[in-house]
Amino acid sequence: MSRRRTSLFVGLSAIAAMALSACAVPAQTPAAQPPAPAQPTPAAGQAKDVKILVSMKGPGGGNPFWAAVERGALEKGKELGVEVIVLAPPAESDVQAQIAQVEDQIAKGVSAIAIAPTDPAALRPVLEKAQAQGVKVLFIDTKGDLPGATFIGTNNELGAKLGADYLCQNLPKGSKVAILQGIITQSTGKARAEGARAGLTACGMNIVAELSAEWDRAKATSVMEDILTRHPDIQGLFASNDNMALGAVEALKNAGVNDKVIVVGFDANPDAAAAILAGEMEATVAQNPYNMGAFGVENALKLVRGETIPEVIDTGTELVTKDNAANYAPAGAAPAVDMSKVRILVSMKGPGGGNPFWAAVERGALEKGKELGVEVIVLAPPAESDVQAQIAQVEDQIAKGVSAIAIAPTDPAALRPVLEKAQAQGVKVLFIDTKGDLPGATFIGTNNELGAKLGADYLCQNLPKGSKVAILQGIITQSTGKARAEGARAGLTACGMNIVAELSAEWDRAKATSVMEDILTRHPDIQGLFASNDNMALGAVEALKNAGVNDKVIVVGFDANPDAAAAILAGEMEATVAQNPYNMGAFGVENALKLVKGERIPELIDTGTELVTKDNAERYK
Repeated sequence: MSRRRTSLFVGLSAIAAMALSACAVPAQTPAAQPPAPAQPTPAAGQAKDVKILVSMKGPGGGNPFWAAVERGALEKGKELGVEVIVLAPPAESDVQAQIAQVEDQIAKGVSAIAIAPTDPAALRPVLEKAQAQGVKVLFIDTKGDLPGATFIGTNNELGAKLGADYLCQNLPKGSKVAILQGIITQSTGKARAEGARAGLTACGMNIVAELSAEWDRAKATSVMEDILTRHPDIQGLFASNDNMALGAVEALKNAGVNDKVIVVGFDANPDAAAAILAGEMEATVAQNPYNMGAFGVENALKLVRGETIPEVIDTGTELVTKDNAANYAPAGAAPAVDMSKVRILVSMKGPGGGNPFWAAVERGALEKGKELGVEVIVLAPPAESDVQAQIAQVEDQIAKGVSAIAIAPTDPAALRPVLEKAQAQGVKVLFIDTKGDLPGATFIGTNNELGAKLGADYLCQNLPKGSKVAILQGIITQSTGKARAEGARAGLTACGMNIVAELSAEWDRAKATSVMEDILTRHPDIQGLFASNDNMALGAVEALKNAGVNDKVIVVGFDANPDAAAAILAGEMEATVAQNPYNMGAFGVENALKLVKGERIPELIDTGTELVTKDNAERYK
């Protein structure tokens, strides 16, 4: 049988149907960039040749929010070894100045642009010009007008509603309130105004004024003075950023009514946090501007390297009041974590011994722990089906005072009670490899359904329509097993393959040999097999070799472990789907530590997938 070998690469983002809330991230879909002229993709070692423009809406001087964005961008650039240029127009209303800055940087050969657009529609032509020249573009803070481009920032509408809800909870129905808007032609300004209006209207507040101060502190003082002249009995104010909230506070203090008006801002900048602690403001809504800059640079570099990133990367929001303002105030930051006391449990589904995938997860976790100076405990049940053993291990580590748990659950539903117990005791929890059953907890891993479809597509491209194929499933009660089975089934069905068997070998090599023998007995003319992990693929290969038909069946696995890569190079398997198990362990430890430190992390951190064939298998040995 002739075999046409096709090498495909796809970066697949974890797509989750999640509605945004103050504590949740938005649905994520793979970010697409329009076709651009072919040009060399810098290798990891060529980061020094990359130039990334971070174009902010306003200057960092005088605005702690943009200062934090700038700091995050520059520090991440230094860490990654890339040149970062941070520019901003003189004012957030100066659209033409930003366009001119972007034009100039395109002419100077910038590799990527991470931009907070002053006016999304006005910036679109120059950004399309950049893309046409091969420059990668993504948006930070403010969503731009460029289909498919990634947005890194906050759900501003729901964040503003969170601030409005605070006013609703602390004022009688019918109270007179006002909204200080930003620049309403910007998506951020529009979204915050709409969110505040919706929240205040829903609870029966009397909105007596909605006026723009264009994000500016001095303008906000003037606008608030006008509002006080017309409505001296006003009781509440929502300002769309902290600069304007602080400007309004000045007007209220000058009029001697600061103690009679509840002021809520947005951004949680250090000055606003200090004002809350001083009793001059009541609340603000926190974003993470530092991460907007840092994530902007980090993801711009990924695009330059040809990687795929999520289309939406959300930093979430948090209501900041006197109870937690010290976390955001200049001199009131949370005390440093004593790293010597941090203990992170990495709970794997299966042992590293005998399984290169879990061995790589373990290595990534231990090496990252050593790098960060924290104790990492790696445990796994004797088998991936031994749910009770994993529960017992987690229970034991909770009792021993572990600080955080990064877990690949053998059975998400069964593990949920013990993980909820951990959270109730202050232990931070996130999931690696397999998405757990714990709302709001971060998942670090692969979009397994789309990864499996990638493997199925290889079979479709290399077999005639109607060919007999089979699927070896993992443990179907696990989200990973279910997703891979569903992705493979969908892909094979769509191209007209004849699926003659779908059987579980529970991720096990020996069981897969036995199951494949049974399939061959019933379907000796089978032509293709998708196995949901490489262990099972290799077990199936043994059965095919024993039956003398290994050259007649295309075998595709999943994980790209070293043994599978070697089998592909030897002609015993055709393909596998690569994940990055090392990074699952490393990112699990790194992000668990961030949670322990009180930092916010994305709810979905995807490692992508790549089809591995003879063309690129050498890299995975």
